[in-house]
Amino acid sequence: MLTPIKQETLTSVGHELNCSPDAFGSLKDSSDIIHQLNALRQRMQDDGYLYLSGFLNAETIWQARQELCDRLSAEGCLVSGTPSIEAIAKPDLNMHFRPDLVHSSPTLQTVLYSGNTIKFFQQFLGGKVRHFDYTWLRAVAPGLGTYPHCDMVYMGRGTSNLFTSWVPLGNVPLEMGGP
Repeated sequence: MLTPIKQETLTSVGHELNCSPDAFGSLKDSSDIIHQLNALRQRMQDDGYLYLSGFLNAETIWQARQELCDRLSAEGCLVSGTPSIEAIAKPDLNMHFRPDLVHSSPTLQTVLYSGNTIKFFQQFLGGKVRHFDYTWLRAVAPGLGTYPHCDMVYMGRGTSNLFTSWVPLGNVPLEMGGP
């Protein structure tokens, strides 16, 4: 059963979401069992996801965000005169995916492709892992959102041996799509 969220109205891509307790709630945090591999595997089997709050170093995430936001600011995507780290999009900006931004952030590349992320998956899966060459980085302008979808359709390539990591690059309040 999901933990109920108290919220008047939430929308996604212009559609009101069903926020009833049976349909909507907080993710179950698995941070308390991070070192219990069998328990993590069972949680994944039962729930279909692992939410690991605080798993990644917050300072490193903010550094990656700064690198990405500086690039977006230099491109004129952000409101001038505001700190780039706030990522305030220019009005009427139409932007969804920016995989090219990953290559402009050495910090983000480290977060995603080495360090704790890869170590976690090697332990969780019990062997070597490989990441995709392409990263679906979402730099989504306000009001656009991402439609509900299943990653397996885009990335499965005939196997179910696939895990997707969603890494928010900063605090994400509920009304912006947070946990």
